[in-house]
Parts: sequence; C-alpha cells; structure tokens
Amino acid sequence: MTTFPTLYPGSIQPHPDEIDAVRFWSINEIMENLGKDVFTPNFENEFREVILPAISGKEYGG
Repeated sequence: MTTFPTLYPGSIQPHPDEIDAVRFWSINEIMENLGKDVFTPNFENEFREVILPAISGKEYGG
C-alpha cells in the first residue's frame, strides 16, 4: 500500500450532488471511534499505519 499525504491550502467545497454531509474530525474523535464501524476499514488501516506514526509524541485537543 502506498499513501501520498498532501496539504491543500484552499477551501474544500464538496459537490452537493455527490455527498450528503461533510465534517471535520479531531484526532481524538477519530481515535475514539476506531473499531466502531464509523469509518471504512481502509481509512482505519491508513490512520493506524500512516497518521498515528506521523503524530506520535504529539498531543491534540479534542
């Protein structure tokens, strides 16, 4: 598996005909909901393998 993280400086504007809702999650909210069938298995796997190692040692407010 290859993941390419990126930063986007613009505003995110999902097309209203393609999505029901949009929300941003804090790291703590994501961690609290892992394994609860809230996220796709692919997202959970990439979160654990890519995001958590990248942020290890950092604390985030919920």
